Amino acid sequence: MASLSGNRPKLLGTLKPGSHFRMPGIVRLRDDRSDGYSGAYVFIRNHTPFSPVGIPAHGGGFQAVAVKVEGTTFLFLYIASPSSLILNELEAILYTLVRPYIVLGDLNCHHILWSCDGVDSADRTLVDIIWINLIFSS
Repeated sequence: MASLSGNRPKLLGTLKPGSHFRMPGIVRLRDDRSDGYSGAYVFIRNHTPFSPVGIPAHGGGFQAVAVKVEGTTFLFLYIASPSSLILNELEAILYTLVRPYIVLGDLNCHHILWSCDGVDSADRTLVDIIWINLIFSS
C-alpha cells in the first residue's frame, strides 16, 4: 500500500476534522453543519492552483464544498439524513457544475448497487440522478 506522504496528494476531503484542525502549508475550505458535528471539508496544498466553485443556495439538509483543481471540479458532500427533496437540490447543483467533475463524500444512501441490504426512495432517487448524469455526460 502506498503512503500518502510518498504520493503527495494535492487535495484531501474529510467529513469531521474538528473545529481547530490546522495543517501547515494547507488551505482549508469548509461548510460546517449548524450543530458543529460534521460537514464537508477540503484541504489543498498551498502551491496547488485551485479555484473555489460557487454552489447555488440550498437548504440546510446537506453541506457542500466545491473546488476546481487541474481542470476537474471536486464536489465534497455530507448528507446527514437523505430525502428526495435534498437529493433534488443536489441534482440542481450537479447541473450547474462544469464537466468533468467528481462527487465525493458521505451521502448516507444505501442501495444494492453498492452492496447494501436494502433500498428506499431516497436511495432510488440518488441512483436515478447518477444514471441521468451518466447518460447526458456522454
